[in-house]
Amino acid sequence: MAEDPNIRKSCKKVQDELNNILISIGASDGLSHVIGDEISESDLAMIEQTLRKIVIGQVIIHHLWIEQMLDDVIVQYFIPKRIEFYERKMEIFKTKVLSNMEFRKKLNVAYDIVEFPRNIKSNIEAITSTRNDLAHCLSEKDFKWTKGKYKSNDMFTVEAMEAVITDYMRVQSFLSNLVPLG
Repeated sequence: MAEDPNIRKSCKKVQDELNNILISIGASDGLSHVIGDEISESDLAMIEQTLRKIVIGQVIIHHLWIEQMLDDVIVQYFIPKRIEFYERKMEIFKTKVLSNMEFRKKLNVAYDIVEFPRNIKSNIEAITSTRNDLAHCLSEKDFKWTKGKYKSNDMFTVEAMEAVITDYMRVQSFLSNLVPLG
């Protein structure tokens, strides 16, 4: 059977996207050490699935980091570091209150505590919305979700992944200024 040139082109495009995403998240040598320069048609499904899982994982981990930083903002507001037994009270507050609070409620509390710039709110909302879409697409058959985009970029592209990371870095910079380390 003759090889379809469109399939070869599609394989190459997916391979390039996955390779670029791997490089953008810190895997400096991308795919080259795993599959070399050529991929077969049979590898396409595996590569596409890997690409989706990497993107889903990156979005979810960035969302979790935002949630952790929101927890820190809320704890600092309700339990100032200068109070007696701070560590114990903070731990109780985190385990008994924050761990039982939905993300949206934490976000609303943080919005009430601190005035967030519009672009930071927008970035948090975009990451949260994308996380919610992707969190329910963990198997191949579930990838029929409606948006499929991060802002204006197709979700499974380098541009979308870079936009998620850039937006996260802006949120992280803002929130880390609210809660000093240490």
